[in-house]
Amino acid sequence: MATFRFTSRTLIFLSLSAIICCNAHGKIDDDSRLKQATEQLETSKSILAQTTNEVERTQWAERVKVAETELVNTKRLVELEEKEKNIDLKRRTTAEFALREVLGTIETNAGDAEREAKSLNSKIRSLRSQRADLEREAKKTGENPDTEAASKANAQSEAQIRNLDTELLAYMLQRDAAENQIRLARAADRIDATCRTNLPNPRVTIPMIIQQRDAIHVSDKNRREFDALRAGLESQLKDTTAANDLSQQKFKHLDSEIVLLREGYRSSRKARSNSDTVAHQARLRRMLDVAESEKDLMVDRLKYQGLQCAALEKSIGIASQASDLLAAEKTYLEHTLSLMKRKYLTNIVSPVLWIFFLCITYSVVSRYVLPILYHRDALFIARRLGNYILVLLIFIVIVSTFLEDLRSIATVLGIVGAAVVIALQDLCSAFAGWFVIIASGKLKVGDRVEIDGKKGDIIDIQLLRTTLSEVDSAMATGRIVIFPNSFIFKHHVFNSAHIHRSIWDKIEITVTYGTPLRQASDLLWRILEEETKEEFDIARRGEALLERAYGARHGLEKPRIDTIIADSGVCFRLIYATRYEMGAVTRNRLMAKILDEFEKNPAIQLAYPTFRQFSTVIP
Repeated sequence: MATFRFTSRTLIFLSLSAIICCNAHGKIDDDSRLKQATEQLETSKSILAQTTNEVERTQWAERVKVAETELVNTKRLVELEEKEKNIDLKRRTTAEFALREVLGTIETNAGDAEREAKSLNSKIRSLRSQRADLEREAKKTGENPDTEAASKANAQSEAQIRNLDTELLAYMLQRDAAENQIRLARAADRIDATCRTNLPNPRVTIPMIIQQRDAIHVSDKNRREFDALRAGLESQLKDTTAANDLSQQKFKHLDSEIVLLREGYRSSRKARSNSDTVAHQARLRRMLDVAESEKDLMVDRLKYQGLQCAALEKSIGIASQASDLLAAEKTYLEHTLSLMKRKYLTNIVSPVLWIFFLCITYSVVSRYVLPILYHRDALFIARRLGNYILVLLIFIVIVSTFLEDLRSIATVLGIVGAAVVIALQDLCSAFAGWFVIIASGKLKVGDRVEIDGKKGDIIDIQLLRTTLSEVDSAMATGRIVIFPNSFIFKHHVFNSAHIHRSIWDKIEITVTYGTPLRQASDLLWRILEEETKEEFDIARRGEALLERAYGARHGLEKPRIDTIIADSGVCFRLIYATRYEMGAVTRNRLMAKILDEFEKNPAIQLAYPTFRQFSTVIP
């Protein structure tokens, strides 16, 4: 039994050592680690079950707990590693990772390319100057082309010019490659800076979305330009390679061609001289000079043609890199734009829900709550103000949501706003008048007012206009009068219902001189006090409200009668209080009562204009 325990312990120790070593060197996968941890736990439990010694059982029980803990930790470790792998795999499949992978293959330092382009430009200027000098020399020697020396010099000059052209083209292609490298480096540097400055969770605005969309268009346009450049360079490389192959083939056969031309030239010189022979001899001499000049300079020309091919291949590679980079940038920008749109729509959901909630709440309050609190004109006013408050709240929600958008176009909005105010100054004045009317509270729906000579009852106050129901001689005419709210700044406004609804009216009664004036006066006083008692009680309460609001009173709290001597008799002017909407009713009631009382008292006679005719006797 002791040997078994020793062997078991040894096996466990070796298993643990193997697991530790494998984990340390990373040579075991996740499934193997879990399997080994499970086997370790099962082995420990098996040994614990077979052990009879209490001390060893205690030790193995502790070992089982350790093994269980290690199994749990191993499972957690495997889960975390798997999660990290998934995150890394997901990150590697993102557009940003692909863009950074492409950026990692590009040299973003354009200093070397700029120095190379500067040096090549200097060489190009120098070669162009040499070519111009050669052209001038060739022109001078071309004036005497018949001599052998002149023919050879002309051929040499033409060959040198062709070599200079080839060398110029090679340097220009190298310069183009350097400039393309500069463009690529700057594009890569710009893209890298954009990726670094992008915030992880920016507040998305409409200008940001528009800017991102424009950046996609610019990136796609640049990519198409590089694609077109690559296609043109590939076609040019094909032509240059073909020309280089032809030049190499010509160089291989140039020696045999020179030998052939020399033999032909010698034969022509030995032949009898005539005009045809001389011309043929000149042509052969010209061809020989050209061939010999080509042989002397062909090696350099082939070298420069090789440089042309190398420069074109370099430019093609740069164009391919740029195209791949811009394609990756476009994918990244499109992905970012889709995230921006999704986030912007998500941000819009909240204000839309708030606006929907406000509209539903106002609809319920307007339909069910306001009719309980207000009636008729007051209900109409409450609903109208409720509409304005609802619009104001919706405006606040929209401004708070799109504050960044409005801030970014604040200058444009200010200029447009100033132009609108100038163009629509009457409209703005009307809106300002509405604000003054509502804020002052001195004009309300139901008030009887007189504006610019038009009298009527206010039936509606809107943002831009106020509507009256016209009244003439204390009765409605049926016509509607509409004033722009700017009337509050331009006209005097008479309100018969401000603070209280009482007004002072008058009736003039003229009696004859033969009427007992004291009796007539007492009668009128009695009628006036009896018939206007209720109206004066209302007027006194209104005077108290007026004094409380403005600290002043009209001072008329009881009826008054003024006596005036008129042409046809004595005129009694009865001054009394009445409500403005009951003016005609009160007047008719007083007149009826006065006429009835005068009819009962024949001594009181109403006066009217009369004419008396006197006959005059002339002695």
